[in-house]
Amino acid sequence: MTFRILLLVSAVWIAGCATKVPNEPARKPGFLERTWSGAQSGSKKLWQSTKTGAADGWDATKELVASPFKKRSGKKSKTPTIETAIHVSPEAVKVSATRSIEVRVTVTNRAKTSAILEFPTSQHVEVLVKSEAGAVIERWSDDQRVSGEPGFVTVNPNERLEYVAVISTRGMAAGKTYTIEAAVPGYPAATAKKVVVPQS
Repeated sequence: MTFRILLLVSAVWIAGCATKVPNEPARKPGFLERTWSGAQSGSKKLWQSTKTGAADGWDATKELVASPFKKRSGKKSKTPTIETAIHVSPEAVKVSATRSIEVRVTVTNRAKTSAILEFPTSQHVEVLVKSEAGAVIERWSDDQRVSGEPGFVTVNPNERLEYVAVISTRGMAAGKTYTIEAAVPGYPAATAKKVVVPQS
């Protein structure tokens, strides 16, 4: 009987010691647990955005499906760090002797981090020639083969892309003022202009 009492007291004492572990650190979730938790949280947000049927919710859903790994913020980027410049050759245009103008377009990333430019088609640059009234008299892409396959280009800090477009002078008249405008499709802020006044 005494042995049984001692055995019972010992078991209670061991159990009490086992439950009193001071300052035991909390168990950290593993990689799979963190991944599953993030997937659940993201799916809940996605469901809330589509459940209301709001236009912005549907837009966010379509963007997420199209580019699931793209980093997103609350506001759309206006690419203020992308700088576009154009160089025209020859600078002095004579309509009697100059049949075409070479437009060299440079796109430079002025940010401290890499920039990813996404394009809906194979066209990465557009060059327009506009009259004094603003009418487009020449569009470079009209003579180019453009495929509907989307793509992207990564531009490192202070790195630049360079494109060459050749435009015709057939719609120009001597003494008139024309604006050559270069733009990156999908990035309205990445635009550069050059004014030319052809001579006879």
